[in-house]
Amino acid sequence: MSSVIEDLIGTLPASLPPAREIVVGAFWTGAWTEGASVAITVRPSKAPSDGFPVPHAGELAEIPTEELVQWALSPVPIRASIGMAVLNSLLPTASAREVEIKAQDILMKEGAGKPVALVGHFPFVEELREVANPLWVLELNPREGDLEASEAENVIPRARIVAITSSAFVNHTIDSLLAMSKGAELVMLLGGTTPLSPVLLERGVDFVSGVRVFEPELMLRSVRQGATFRQIKGMKLVTLMRDM
Repeated sequence: MSSVIEDLIGTLPASLPPAREIVVGAFWTGAWTEGASVAITVRPSKAPSDGFPVPHAGELAEIPTEELVQWALSPVPIRASIGMAVLNSLLPTASAREVEIKAQDILMKEGAGKPVALVGHFPFVEELREVANPLWVLELNPREGDLEASEAENVIPRARIVAITSSAFVNHTIDSLLAMSKGAELVMLLGGTTPLSPVLLERGVDFVSGVRVFEPELMLRSVRQGATFRQIKGMKLVTLMRDM
């Protein structure tokens, strides 16, 4: 079975428009092709054996877009960040299923009184902890009250609500996390890296919460200047919903 990322790439036409601009910021990576989007910047812990972390840095927009989207599959995290940002910027718009609703609001409503597994520590964790019963937060870099990410296979199958950070696309854990979530009554993907594609709804995800960029130049300027997610301007939070 192909990976989710391969399925997403498979929705693109054979010939793709060139990249106008790609910015690799301290926290986020932005790409502007036909559309524009972002992905979390994940830096490698060590230099890859095949050379620099980012090949042809300074000339990324000159690399064929068809090659750049394949970087989403790269084992080098920062290349995967670039590839996901480019891929997200090229995905067809599914406006008929797109609503402006925050992932937090969905989780607060649907997770009330239920066991919730949240992959990734989000700013609303403490609020969600007050309504979920219980809330398990899985993190690669756990804070107080979080669980190690390695506990996922022990926790996720016990949850009725599962929400997965879209940084899982960059570290390539998305397929295994979705497989663990098959028994949940509701599965959500959330975060700026989330591909806004119906492919994910077909893969069993109920809510696909990400961002829609409406001012690419403003987004790129924010990313270039080291913006964290909440500081990035020129985009809005949107969610694709599966027919319930």
